[in-house]
Order: sequence, then structure tokens, then C-alpha cells
Amino acid sequence: MIIKSLACDGFRNLDLFRCELSPKLNFFVGENGAGKTSILEAANWCVSGRSFRSHSIEHMICHGKSFFQLEMGLPSTTVSVLQAKKNTINDSGLAVKSEIFINQQKIKRKSELAKLMPVFMLSYQNFSWLRDSSKVRRQWLDWGVFHVKHEFHSEWVKLQHAVKQRNQTLHNGYKQADSDRCLDVYDKQIVDFSETITKMRSDIVLAWENLYREKYSHWLSGTKISGGDLNFSFYKGWSAEHNLSDILTKFRSQDFKTARTRFGAHRAQLNFLINGIPVGKMLSQGQQKVLLMALVFSLSEVVQNNTQKQLVYLIDDLNSELDVYAQKKLISCLQEQQTQVIMTAINGDFINSWLKGSDVKKFNVKHGVITD
Repeated sequence: MIIKSLACDGFRNLDLFRCELSPKLNFFVGENGAGKTSILEAANWCVSGRSFRSHSIEHMICHGKSFFQLEMGLPSTTVSVLQAKKNTINDSGLAVKSEIFINQQKIKRKSELAKLMPVFMLSYQNFSWLRDSSKVRRQWLDWGVFHVKHEFHSEWVKLQHAVKQRNQTLHNGYKQADSDRCLDVYDKQIVDFSETITKMRSDIVLAWENLYREKYSHWLSGTKISGGDLNFSFYKGWSAEHNLSDILTKFRSQDFKTARTRFGAHRAQLNFLINGIPVGKMLSQGQQKVLLMALVFSLSEVVQNNTQKQLVYLIDDLNSELDVYAQKKLISCLQEQQTQVIMTAINGDFINSWLKGSDVKKFNVKHGVITD
């Protein structure tokens, strides 16, 4: 599935616009502050129901307006978004509500948007993932699991609820007469959900690592790195040598002291190691960028291979972050993959070699105005 069209009104600094997109390559070119990233943000909103830049709705609404509207056209689906400031009243005196629709049917859960298609946002912010906490990399893994394993989301929601209930019981302490009985119930739920989630995660990690080794491991060799092979280190959230049920029971008294459930799939970690050393500590920033892209493309390919859904990349001004070697890798990979790309760039020279054929579109962005 691809994004056929995108329209917005009252979003950030963008003028009212509607653009028809190419199914392959789309470039939005303009200076800093022109509104390029806002276009990617609008597209991301339509497929996730949230922004990758801010949690505040009011920051996304154009100055002087009380709401914004977005519309994304897919081959057989239309997504409409209306987000308003609190207590907004229209000209008829009616309250304006924040709503999201798929084919004119209001949805209750934003996860329904994410199920439409796999979309991956790639920007300079991603390059810290190899150095950030393992939670970030676990969320990255879970993006792939979510799209491949349809039952993952419901299992994950149920696990989070069970952990929250267990933590509340731990917080109440032994003052609650039946605390041990309640904890026995929550422990069983956490064990069941954790084992199901871990199996799904393990399947994706294995497929991801195999595909990386097969098609992308040579990317690092071009950076003249010295060392061994890259290893995917997946910790499921508890010791592989022990049963999770036994661990939860054994450490219950310590959990009471912290009021926190320290074991389970919600504590899983994913690390990338070379000779046992985290890549964030071993590789240069340039090498980390190349590796990050190789890992992104290999996981994305796993998702495409297992879902038969065309993936959409939203790429924000990466040419300013990459050296010549990394740019060539990026270009060749995007041209080879059966994906749709919506990319921003400051310098039009970067995309001149791409502007061939009818499957490429270029849009100019200046002061929030988009022209083709």
C-alpha cells in the first residue's frame, strides 16, 4: 500500500495544500524553516495519530487557527484527522472535537492507523539509537513485531495492564490482606503474556539477524572497521536459565521494596555487539550511521517479506548527516527496494541523480508554500 495523496489545512507553518504523490520517490526541497519536516510530520500523523516532534497539539496548529485538518489518500482508503484546541467553538456555536476517521468511520484506537501500512521515519534523531538506552532499541524491534505478528499488540497491552496492576499491589504492600493472592494472579498473567511476546520477538530477531548477515553485513566493511562480526544480543527480560514464574516468586519480597516488577517481557533488551562490546562504544559516529541504516533496511525488508505490504519511508534531510559513502548506500538501497519514499532535502543537487523516469516527483517548499 502507498500514500497516493496528502492534504492539510492549519498545520504548522504550511499553507493549505494538496499534493499527489509518486508511488516510488518523492522529494520536498527547500531551505531550513521552509516547512519540509512539517510535511513528513503530517504524513506520520495520518499513519500513527501522533507527532514525532511534539506532544502538544497546540504547537502543531497554525498561528491564528484553532484546529488543523489532515487527509491522506491510499489506494482504497482515506484517512482524515481533525485536531482542535480545547474548548474550540465553530461558527455555528458547536464544540469542535478532535477526531480521526478511516473511510469516514471514526476510530477509537490509534493502533488502527498503524495497521494500515508499515511506515518508518528516518532522521538524524535515529542515529542516537545505538547509544541510547536499550528501551529505544526494544521499541524499534517491536515496530517490526507489530507489523508481522498481528496478535502482538493485544498481548502487549494486556501485559502492560498486568504489570501496572502488580506494581499497584506492590505499592500497597502487605497492608492489603490478600496481596499475595492478587500477586499470584498477576504473576501468572505476566508469565503467560511474556512467554507469548518473547516467542514473537525472538522470531523477528532471528529473521532480522539472518537477513542482515546475508545482505547488509558488508556495509560496515566499507568503513574500514577492525573487529569481529556484529552480534544481535536479545535479553528477553529474565534469565534464560530460570523459569519466569519462579523468578517472580523468588524476588517478590524485593519487589515490594521497590514497588516495581523487575522481570518480564516489559524489561526486554536488544543490543548490538562487536567482540562483546556495544557498538555505541566501539564505532565512530560515521560508522554508527552506516550500521544504523543497514539495520533499518534489513528490519524493514523482514517486515515486507512477511506481510507483503509495501513499506513507506519518511526521510528527513539525511544527506546533510551522511558522508559520500553513506549517501551512496542510501541511494542504492532505496532504488532497489520496493518501497515508497517521501524525502526532504535542502540541496537539490543531492537528488539530481534520482530525477529520472515517471516514478519520481520533486516539490519545492518555500515559506510553507508547496509547488511542483
